[in-house]
Amino acid sequence: MDSRAEKALLFFISIAVALLNRWFVTYLFGTTPVVLFMKWYLNDIIGACGFCAYCDFMSLIFKKATINSFMLIGIIVVAGLFWEYITPMFRVDTTSDIYDLFAYVLGAAIYILIANVLNIVRNHKKQ
Repeated sequence: MDSRAEKALLFFISIAVALLNRWFVTYLFGTTPVVLFMKWYLNDIIGACGFCAYCDFMSLIFKKATINSFMLIGIIVVAGLFWEYITPMFRVDTTSDIYDLFAYVLGAAIYILIANVLNIVRNHKKQ
């Protein structure tokens, strides 16, 4: 599988998992602490993975610039700050939560780890 296909696959997997979490898990299993974590923070982690995959995929498609791990973390931090502190100024149905920022960074770190493992596997197969 080439790099573009891997990035696209990671993006679509993150969307599918987020939708499953939103539609099924949080509505079927009540309000236990695990379910509340999944409702409040798991989508943020998955969303950050998907956002990183999207950014990485777009950089491969348009070949304007390559995005490294530090750039992805930076993009996530800036986007997270915007979503958590600027957006609530304009939308009354949102609130700021510092733990969401940690979830975004954790999601980016998970994406980077997965992408690096896939890269190592791909390079090992070439040898």
